[in-house]
Parts: sequence; structure tokens; C-alpha cells
Amino acid sequence: MVTRLTSDQYNDPITGSMPNIIPSVQFAAPIHCHDYYEFFLITKGSVLHIVNNDIQRLTEGALVFVRPDDIHCYDYDGNSDCEFLNIPFAAPMIEEAFAYLGEAFDSRRLIKAKMPPFTFILSWAKERLLNLVSRIQMASMNDKTHARVILKGLLIEIFTQYFSESSPGADSSIPVWLENLMIEMHKKEKFIEGITAMYDLASCTPGHLNKVFKKYF
Repeated sequence: MVTRLTSDQYNDPITGSMPNIIPSVQFAAPIHCHDYYEFFLITKGSVLHIVNNDIQRLTEGALVFVRPDDIHCYDYDGNSDCEFLNIPFAAPMIEEAFAYLGEAFDSRRLIKAKMPPFTFILSWAKERLLNLVSRIQMASMNDKTHARVILKGLLIEIFTQYFSESSPGADSSIPVWLENLMIEMHKKEKFIEGITAMYDLASCTPGHLNKVFKKYF
């Protein structure tokens, strides 16, 4: 039996969302659909995403956009367990985002696809999303209106950075040292220090670092 989860149950009425970490497949909901949208990001391990009578095999870094009528659940893939970040969005928030992005952003491409659209993001981008969600959770305890503003910004960023037609997607050729550098630069003290900290952390000359940035970003 397919359970239909509702926004009234799983989203805050003011923020329109309620991000959370699911620490294991065993804690994921059984087969279900929603009346809201959601993104989920695999933060550790791997999983079988059983959806619309098909299977997506997903590993760490997979970012998936689930639409209201997608019927799905999760299962072990035989190799490892899975931790994932779940970010639900009430339908009006998604509709507002599509209206803001306008015709240049082909939302039909995402809505009409048979399978939930997904992409892979790099480690530093994963850490950035996790940090933003932490900010949202903190803001939600004190000022839900402000938390909603942050959530709207996050939603636009996800669509434009990872799900637009021009998004480059994950590039596995990006050097590990560059991924690690990006993670370090998202730490508050390094971000405040700026480009000086980046040059100090990089195991190369400033000139080479500039060339690498142009190549990959």
C-alpha cells in the first residue's frame, strides 16, 4: 500500500520546509508519495532508490529532486548503509521559485521526466548544503520568517547551480586536493580571511591555482 505524505505533517507552516538528516535506510519511510516536493542528498554510503517501478542506484554526492506523485522508497544495495539529507518543500514554494526563474529555466523538463532528476555534487558543495541546512535549523528556532528567506535562497541556488540545462554536473576529474581546499574555505575563519587563506592552503603557486579555478569553475 502506498502512503501519501502531506505537507501538513512534514513541513513547518511558516517556513514551508523542515530539513532533516535520515541516519540509516531503516529509518526511511516505506513506499510513499507526497503532496509536496523534496530534495535528498546522499551524504554517506550508497542506496537503491526504488521509484516509479524502476531503480536508481545512488552513491555519496547524489542530489535528487522528487516530485509530488513520484512513488518511492529506499533499500540497501548490498554494499553499505546510507545516510541522507532530506529537504522537503511545500508545493507553493517550488511554484514561486519556478515563477521567479521564468521561461529561461525549463521547469517542465524537471516536472515531466519519468524518473526523478538527479545529479552528483562535489564534496565541498555537499558540505556547503549541510552548513546551510544547519543555519536554517538554527534560524527556525528563533525567527521562522528569516528561515523561510534562507530556504528560498537555497532553493534558487539548487535549481540554478545543479538542475539548470547549463549546469555542468559533477566532474570526477576535479583533483581531490581542490575538493579538500574548497571544503576548508567554507570554514568561517578561512572564509573571513579570504584569498590569502586559500593561497596558504593550496599546495601550488597562486598562478597555478588561478588556472585550475578557471578550468574547473
